[in-house]
Amino acid sequence: MASRSRRPSPASSAEYEALLRVIVDLRDAAGVSQRELARRIDRSNSHVSMIENGQRRLELLEFYLIARAIGVEPSRLFETVSAVLDRVRAKPDAPIDPQAWRRIAGAPEALPAAADSSAENRCS
Repeated sequence: MASRSRRPSPASSAEYEALLRVIVDLRDAAGVSQRELARRIDRSNSHVSMIENGQRRLELLEFYLIARAIGVEPSRLFETVSAVLDRVRAKPDAPIDPQAWRRIAGAPEALPAAADSSAENRCS
């Protein structure tokens, strides 16, 4: 029987790891814990942890909800991730400076230090 070669999981690629690094860094810069993020996007703590650890794929709707929950416009977060992924693809071994993606998404001081619990930040 011929063996099939398995393609590596996209969740373990350099690009996916870079995506997660951006999201986790911006969440931290916004002063939002995993637990608080989970509450804001109406997911379990373990769900958010699994996303951030690359054990669960990030869905587009979750990307949108996460952006809103950490005070970043989803389009700005996409722009940030896109710029980081372009760099990773061009220079896979080059380190990425978190300050660079913070500038694109908005400086940490521009992000909320604490979450407000308004309905705008929560998924119903």
